[in-house]
Amino acid sequence: MKYNIHATISRCLALLLASAGIALGQTSTNEVSVDEALQAEYQRILSRCGLKIMDRMPRPVPTMQVTPISYRDMDGDVLLTFFTAIDVFPASFVQRTRVKYVVFCKKIMINGVEPSPGIVTGDTFYLTTENFGDISMYAALYLVVDPQRNNTMWTRLNNPRFTYVETPGITKSQLDRNKNEGFLRDFISAYGMQNERYDRADTFAIMLADPKQFSKLAEENTVIAKKGEMMKQIAERVTLDTNKEFWDFVAENDEGSRRHTLIERAITNAKLRQENKPPILGGFQRTKK
Repeated sequence: MKYNIHATISRCLALLLASAGIALGQTSTNEVSVDEALQAEYQRILSRCGLKIMDRMPRPVPTMQVTPISYRDMDGDVLLTFFTAIDVFPASFVQRTRVKYVVFCKKIMINGVEPSPGIVTGDTFYLTTENFGDISMYAALYLVVDPQRNNTMWTRLNNPRFTYVETPGITKSQLDRNKNEGFLRDFISAYGMQNERYDRADTFAIMLADPKQFSKLAEENTVIAKKGEMMKQIAERVTLDTNKEFWDFVAENDEGSRRHTLIERAITNAKLRQENKPPILGGFQRTKK
């Protein structure tokens, strides 16, 4: 099961800017530079989450080969996608991942194999610009905060005849049963059938990236609905800030509206900065200390 939840990104950006009264390629509006406004907002998001974008690997990883991309050479659409995705999180969630650095790459190889578009190693989040999207980002960050490999409460949500592909000692007959009995309908995608951590990461990613689609799937399938409810409980154990209020915020703001809001907020904050006024807060920003 595969979802293409992104429109052509350049077209999407053009529509968003147009709806904000800005033509694609226009550098300013009402004496505010759109590019400068976005860059300032990006820096505010990085500061809030305690992140720093690097043009190189912070430290060598013997099994990893990467081709980093300089921040100044990054495609504007990719940056907008990245910051829109990060902006959703409470700062406490990002801090729990212990990620400090972000490296955008043309290519990533681990032991000669290309991993998923997003992978966290140590305190560094590596992202390839090819096939880049918020789903891979959300899944990679979730895997960092969920080290548990044997959550019996989660596995009991599946059909009792289902066995994850990477279960030790799984037999060919069990694998054949997975294929023949239609268990895929109980998962967001076949990727989640590999092991329960991937299953949870996949569920978490779609809940954040495409809440309307997830809601539709949950209405049609009780297993997915129960996984969604358990995922909310797990996320709240990561940080109390990912609570009901957070998920209500997520449900009301899909990727398109979040991108639009980020652009508008950047322009508004640029104007407020000119007037020496404090900026408005963005994303799911908890104000209590």
